[in-house]
Amino acid sequence: MGNDRLTIFENIKRNVRQRCGFGCVLCGNPVIDYDHIEEYHIVKEHKEENITLLCPQHHREKTAGRLPKSMVIEANKNPFNLRKNNIGKNNLYYYGNEATITIGTVSFYTKDCGNGSILIPLIIYEKIPIHFLLKDNELLLNVKLRDKNDDIILLIENNQLKASIGIWDFKYVGTSLLLREKTRSVFIEVEFTAPNKINFKRGKIFCKGEFFELSDKGLVYNGKNMDMQFLNGTINSPIGIVLDDEFKDFNLNGGFFLQVPKE
Repeated sequence: MGNDRLTIFENIKRNVRQRCGFGCVLCGNPVIDYDHIEEYHIVKEHKEENITLLCPQHHREKTAGRLPKSMVIEANKNPFNLRKNNIGKNNLYYYGNEATITIGTVSFYTKDCGNGSILIPLIIYEKIPIHFLLKDNELLLNVKLRDKNDDIILLIENNQLKASIGIWDFKYVGTSLLLREKTRSVFIEVEFTAPNKINFKRGKIFCKGEFFELSDKGLVYNGKNMDMQFLNGTINSPIGIVLDDEFKDFNLNGGFFLQVPKE
């Protein structure tokens, strides 16, 4: 049989993620490995209570013997993110003088021609949930997504990924981040493509009880007895879609204005 081992079942992984606060039990980093506290070659099974979350660095240090197992056991009892009530930081490596944000099947693009630029795909009732700042080859991503109760679920500040732990599941593998509200209910799926692209592949973007729903079929706005659908294409403008009940001068060029009448 050699070094073959059985795969950890997805339901066990999910339960471990929830128990450990979706990050390394020592530092909170959401980029994680599934670590067997008592080594797998000894126990030869995947018991949920023997599995914890470690970031790659702490995992390597434990495997090499530089990180005492006793410290991992204690941290597993009281994980970093549950103590701090949020997920630890993870840096995103964005840079350059151009940027693309894709939401559903609509892409928004801009380029810094020397005076700095900003890329805002959505303005919803004066709120800006997603934007890139571009200046001097520096590219900073900022995201503040909320759930239907207006609680922050995903937070990225100047390329530092953070998040609330008040969600059902948070899965960050490779360049893909998937947040679920419950079983088979995706809040948002995001693909980070360094150095200058981000793709919100599916899910919902909420604001004041209204939301944009995004998928591979398009970007759809539902609410106020309106259904607006943007099918495909690229918008070459610093501003994408502006949603409000009346036109306001944002002192920004470009974009599409959608007026949602008051009830």
